[in-house]
Amino acid sequence: MAEVKVCVNFFDDSNQSPIYVAEDTELQVRHSGGGKWITVKLGAKSEKGFQHFEVPKEIVDARKGTEPLFAEFRLSAGPEVGCTRYATSTVTFLVKEESDADCCCIPCPLHRLAEACSIKFRAFDASEEDFIKNAKAFQSSVDWVVTAVRAPVITHESTAKSHAATHPSAPRFQPFTSSARSVDGIAEIFDVPLHGLYQIEARAPEGYISEGGALQYRYICCERSVDIKHYFRPCGKRPTRSAVFVQQKCQGIRWGKGTTVLVGNREVTIGEDGIMKIPNDLNGVLPVSSAGKAFTPSSLDLREGAPPVTTVAVSDQPVTASGRNAEGLLLDHTNKPFVGRRVAVLLPNGDEIEVLTDQQGRFQAPVGSTVYAREDEWGLATERVYLTEKI
Repeated sequence: MAEVKVCVNFFDDSNQSPIYVAEDTELQVRHSGGGKWITVKLGAKSEKGFQHFEVPKEIVDARKGTEPLFAEFRLSAGPEVGCTRYATSTVTFLVKEESDADCCCIPCPLHRLAEACSIKFRAFDASEEDFIKNAKAFQSSVDWVVTAVRAPVITHESTAKSHAATHPSAPRFQPFTSSARSVDGIAEIFDVPLHGLYQIEARAPEGYISEGGALQYRYICCERSVDIKHYFRPCGKRPTRSAVFVQQKCQGIRWGKGTTVLVGNREVTIGEDGIMKIPNDLNGVLPVSSAGKAFTPSSLDLREGAPPVTTVAVSDQPVTASGRNAEGLLLDHTNKPFVGRRVAVLLPNGDEIEVLTDQQGRFQAPVGSTVYAREDEWGLATERVYLTEKI
């Protein structure tokens, strides 16, 4: 008996969209009454868009007289088309003596498998004592919240038509929100739908902050598992403090490379690019001084909670003919020293600088200046006072 070819048309049973299964994919065929499965290969798509396979000779030769011969076929394994996996179905058909494949094409449903991803989180303690000395230190009590983000689906008509067979439908948005908390630095969220954009928020435990940002976005396409690492640093650790020195008249130019200035009573050298690294043992509101120079602000606020970086503008000319300073004292409304208050200083040459009161409420400014405190978050404005040798 001549070879018998069977036309087959695979489709997604969830939306009836056609599916093209790759050429040479293995199928299994047997008598419908049972018996051994025989493996055959699926042919390429014909000009009319059909796919075919050949019925094994053992089955065709088993016909008895005029009795109809029924057989059944299935794919050897569920196919993966694009990023979607399918389960195969078994279909029974009548084996004819002559091929009429293009006239009678057998539809075969494939069932789309509901697949998901699991996100595995790892939390590392990046404090100097834990992370640097013990790179495997984990941080517990970290909360992660994963939320699906609705995004527009952009398609082009020509692209959609050319890919219709391999990508049956665009993924639909699936609302999803879930959270997990780390135990010994490990947490996991399961059943995250594929083909989605997700916002991942890391919520640090009390006293810690996330390095590199607590919020990120992750697109999950076909991954069955995703690993995400976060590093957390204790907020209580004193940050590296520094001062950046710039030219008063042209603040785009740095000043002072290799120059030593006084911070309080300590000599500190300005490093590369005009940046001074402030020693950790300097605390409080400390004046900055250097012979023949004026600094704005004239003091550095090195108290706990103060900004870790301060920009200091430097004047290359003496601010007064004599170069002498007078000391001032600022009191609050209860007549107690006003610590850390900003004081505006109008210099004799018309320039204006700003100084900070120290821990005794005192400040220094050139003789002949007019000083006052503007209204700010610390208090109301003060009267203008002219500085002489003594106050």
